[in-house]
Amino acid sequence: MEIFSDAQQTAVINWIETVKESDNKGWWLGLTDMGHPGEIYSDALNSAPSWENWAFGEPIGEYPGGSCGLLQEGATQWTTDRCGVNHNKVCMKAVGRQCPAGWVYHVGENGTGKCYQYFINGGAHETWYTARNYCQKIGARMLTVKSQTEQSTISKYFSEWSRGGVTRFWIGVSDVMSNQKCSFSYNDGRSVSYTNWVNGFPPDSCVIDECDNCNTCVYMDVVAGTTTNWKTGNCFDIESFGCEVDAGTHIHDIPKPDIDHHCQQPEDIRISYRMYTDNILDEIYPIPQCYSQPHKNFDARGLWDFCVSYCTNQTAIPASIHSKGQNNFDAVFCT
Repeated sequence: MEIFSDAQQTAVINWIETVKESDNKGWWLGLTDMGHPGEIYSDALNSAPSWENWAFGEPIGEYPGGSCGLLQEGATQWTTDRCGVNHNKVCMKAVGRQCPAGWVYHVGENGTGKCYQYFINGGAHETWYTARNYCQKIGARMLTVKSQTEQSTISKYFSEWSRGGVTRFWIGVSDVMSNQKCSFSYNDGRSVSYTNWVNGFPPDSCVIDECDNCNTCVYMDVVAGTTTNWKTGNCFDIESFGCEVDAGTHIHDIPKPDIDHHCQQPEDIRISYRMYTDNILDEIYPIPQCYSQPHKNFDARGLWDFCVSYCTNQTAIPASIHSKGQNNFDAVFCT
């Protein structure tokens, strides 16, 4: 916690008296000289505190670079102690700036509060498009990184995530909103104000998997380290992602989808769509997928890049096989 006035300190001390335990020896204050030895800064302001109430002779600077502010039991003035010892803590935040249950609070850009939810478990990974749509449906937005502070906040989880097998983390930056390759923007169309590219990214052409018409989306390379880790990838790749809301925002459940799924048939009568799903595909695609195959009297053969271009024009992607049942379905469907 931090204290900014005599009245606030009196209120805090009175409140502590009602909740403290018998073995309390003091409470940490948000004051430290870590990163600037010998100069005690406010952690919230990142500068000298705006109001001070040090005991005589304090801050003594006995542990340069490792001294932290302390409000001792029964005291009304502040002292310092070595940051590495144990004392009690009190957290504070503005009224109305709470996060939804299970979300993580972060100060955010320009001191505004943000709440993050990370979807790291493999079963929760999505394509970039599905991730964006999911965040929007619950009243949030896809997580964006707009400052070095936010970059550092997210990157600090990379070591833990990589041990769990996560290698990529989608963020809300892409060229989807633009008519030009590599012209990146946020999902609301605004130009990107902060980047953290790995050397060599984005590539000059931004052509993904030899697909000239495919959009390019940005991910954080979890195994590249915490400094520079932005790269570009195919928006249809299935990766981890995150959503964000401003602190104090309420999210809502996603309405249950219509269970009467069906495949809309194209105007071109030479092509038809059929639906297929199974238990394995349900883990990959929450909604059953439709598969197209030209009729036998329509020759749609071509090279691989023609296949990608053809599917893109159908607002689809080339079929991939993830289960034995799907393989059998495709084998019968294509005969």
